[in-house]
Amino acid sequence: MKLKYGKIIFVSTVVLLMSTLWSCSTFNSLFYVENKYFTPKERGIVDDLALSIDFRRGYDNKIELNYVYAAGKFSQKEYWSRKHLFVQAIRKYKKSTCLGILKKIYQMEKKATIDMKKYKEEEEWDNYTYISKYIIPEIKQFIAIFEYSMKKVWPRSSEEIKAEKLKAEEDALKQ
Repeated sequence: MKLKYGKIIFVSTVVLLMSTLWSCSTFNSLFYVENKYFTPKERGIVDDLALSIDFRRGYDNKIELNYVYAAGKFSQKEYWSRKHLFVQAIRKYKKSTCLGILKKIYQMEKKATIDMKKYKEEEEWDNYTYISKYIIPEIKQFIAIFEYSMKKVWPRSSEEIKAEKLKAEEDALKQ
């Protein structure tokens, strides 16, 4: 009798576990919308560049916001001491490719700024604080290291960088 109840509990647990796992995978396959801000190739490049200084790429489904963030526990000074690693990573790619990615990072920062202002006006303080204190400062830090590295690898790229920044601002205002 005791063994019978043990089997029933075991089988019930297995069935419950399998149905839960099946439900999660079914839910994700039916309702998960893949973020397509970056193409697969661009995602690979952004991930490679970000990893070089211990940053990562992220997306918040709840507020529909792309971002890059510092994954390590380094001070700003320590991140800047790692900029030579970003320079090494950026040398693997064409200047035009890097400019295109930088433009998308600028757009990411502009969208975050627009959303932050919207949340402030709507008095949604959780989202406002999240974006203003965590998201935007880290995107700006990533941009600064990206710009520095571009200028280091391609010394005459300053004007092109400025042009991409202006295009990104214009594009963000159109959205």
